[in-house]
Amino acid sequence: MALRTRKNTKISPAHAPLNIFLVGDLGAGKATQSAFIKREFGLHEFDFGLEQALLRKKDRALDAFLKKTVDIGKLTPTKVYRAVVSAAIQKIKPSQGILFDGGPRMPGEVRMVSKLLAKQKRTRSICIYLTVPKAEAIRRIQSRQGYFGTGKRVDDSPQAIYNRFKYVQASVRQAREVYKTLYPFAVVSGLGTVEQVHERVLKTIKRLEKKLD
Repeated sequence: MALRTRKNTKISPAHAPLNIFLVGDLGAGKATQSAFIKREFGLHEFDFGLEQALLRKKDRALDAFLKKTVDIGKLTPTKVYRAVVSAAIQKIKPSQGILFDGGPRMPGEVRMVSKLLAKQKRTRSICIYLTVPKAEAIRRIQSRQGYFGTGKRVDDSPQAIYNRFKYVQASVRQAREVYKTLYPFAVVSGLGTVEQVHERVLKTIKRLEKKLD
C-alpha cells in the first residue's frame, strides 16, 4: 500500500519552529519515519550517524578513533557528539525546525542539546520514542543497508549488535527518562507496516504539539 503523506505541511508562523526528537529502540524504524516527517513538516533533518560517517570519510584520525568504539557497537564519545551537533545546529536557519533522527542517545547529551536549543530561542520541542521487541529489532538490523548505498554497516556485525544492545540500548532507555522531563513525550509502537507506523507518528505529533500551545 502506498504511503499517504501531505507534502510540506505548514507550521503556523506564530508557533514555528517546531523541533522533533525521534528516538527509540535499536531497529525501530527511526530513519524510515524521519524521511517522511522531514518532508511532511519541512524540517531540517539532523542524522548524527550520517554526519559522523561523512566526517570519517574526511578525517582519518577520527575514523581510526571511532573504529575502536562505534564500529564495535559502543556509543560515540560525548566530545565527538558535542562538536558535531553544535556545529550543525548553528548552520540551520532560525526559521526552520529541526528533526533529530535517532538522538541524542545519552542523558548528558540530551541536556546539552536542550541548552543549545534554548540558547537559540528554539523553545518548541517534542519527543517521540519508537519501540519494537528485541527479536524484531535484530531481524531488521541484520537486513538493513549501510550509509552511501554500501552493504551492511560495520556496526551491524553480530558482535557489534550484541554490544549495541548492551551499551547503546541501555543508554537510550536512560535518556528516555530525561526526555520525559524536558519535552512533551510519547511512546509509539514501531510494529506494523510503514504506513501504519507513520499514521501513529503523525497523530502523536499533532497531539504533542497541542501541549506546547
